[in-house]
Amino acid sequence: MTRKIRKQSSHQSKTFQTRIKKVQKVLKDGEILLIFAANHKIRNRDVEYKFRQNSDFYYLTGITEEDSILVLTKYQSVMFCLPKDKEREIWTGIRLGKETIRQMLNLDASYDLSEWKNKQFELFLGNHTLFHFFGEDTSRDLEILSTLRSIFST
Repeated sequence: MTRKIRKQSSHQSKTFQTRIKKVQKVLKDGEILLIFAANHKIRNRDVEYKFRQNSDFYYLTGITEEDSILVLTKYQSVMFCLPKDKEREIWTGIRLGKETIRQMLNLDASYDLSEWKNKQFELFLGNHTLFHFFGEDTSRDLEILSTLRSIFST
């Protein structure tokens, strides 16, 4: 199943950049917000449900790609997303890629999703409050809790 990914106009990009900045202004020192994009849900065998983006993720970014992660603190905006992959894009649709997303949203940094596990520790370290919608995805919740346990046990 392919889906259309379209690049935002500069006006749309400004709207999403403004929304991200507004959230950052509300965050206090030591607070971190994680918002995960939706992922594809398998219906049966090789049939997927129609993809629907997480509303909060879409409101802040306007991005319709799956499996991305937006990380915001008062002073930092970071996105983790699926890498460009010409072979996969034939079947799943074009991916924007980390550089396009970073530029579109004027983020401080963007990384391939594969770097998430290595970067979690440094992103969480030094923050005392985590805002995350627990209960939406158990495996993500457990991963985050595991990382936090390792931070607080050291």
